[in-house]
Amino acid sequence: MEILILIYNEIKVEDYRTILCKTGVIDLDGNTLISPEYNRIFLYEHSFAKLRKDKIYGIANLASKEINMFKTLQIVRMWDLDKFGRCLYSTDWAYDKKKEEWKGTKGVLNFDGVIVPPNKYDRIILLENGLIKVYKNNFFGLLDKHGKVLLPLKYSYISDFKEKYASICLGGKRNKKEPYNIIEGKWGIIDDRGNIVEKCVNDEELVIPIKDSNSIVAEDGTNYHKPTILLSDYIPEEIISYSNDYYYNDYYDDDCYNGYSKYGGYNGYDDYTIDEAFDGDPNLTWNCD
Repeated sequence: MEILILIYNEIKVEDYRTILCKTGVIDLDGNTLISPEYNRIFLYEHSFAKLRKDKIYGIANLASKEINMFKTLQIVRMWDLDKFGRCLYSTDWAYDKKKEEWKGTKGVLNFDGVIVPPNKYDRIILLENGLIKVYKNNFFGLLDKHGKVLLPLKYSYISDFKEKYASICLGGKRNKKEPYNIIEGKWGIIDDRGNIVEKCVNDEELVIPIKDSNSIVAEDGTNYHKPTILLSDYIPEEIISYSNDYYYNDYYDDDCYNGYSKYGGYNGYDDYTIDEAFDGDPNLTWNCD
């Protein structure tokens, strides 16, 4: 990907804070890819960018210079984009202070619009090969990149894809002592088109030979590519005092800061999310492992 530069059309100073406003993107030749009119722009190592203007989110295709702002979706949370320009989004995501957990329904969005509507599945996992693994009522299924069903919701387990293949299990159940261990059931193998390569007749999970043992799945659509601002937009500022919770929460908001969120923004939780959960307390930490 070519080197891109974030530009700002307005700089404000409020309460000793430097605020960069009206953000845009240009290339090294000075060509404007995104006009400087957005509150936030999130750049990645691929050709798609996430935008926010006031309370409206959108996706930009930097290769074609096209932008789609989702004005009618009322998105309250939009996670990071993968290399296909897809992301998880929610229209009802909120923090339950009593239970100390985030709640809401998730769907899948790409540049052209909604692929999977919210509240259809309990869990959605975007895979790096373009497929979508879904989970509901203790069963797994598989969708293609357009949201069309490849495997119905009837499998006890669908593994990560290793190159072109993944393991599947019918009739199995989770070991309560080891939540990620599937016991009983019959095992088979599928390919990356959803075709059954080995029927589910085996008592044990079949070994899939691979050249590269690294996992290529990204849980919940947030680990694909670390968002990258390739040229720094850093402006020296005074040392931040963490004694003022309002200052702390407002400053960090939900943006990338110098190319990487210190609170693990690329593991599904951005700065704004963490600050809300921890009430702006900098002494608390977030374990991304």
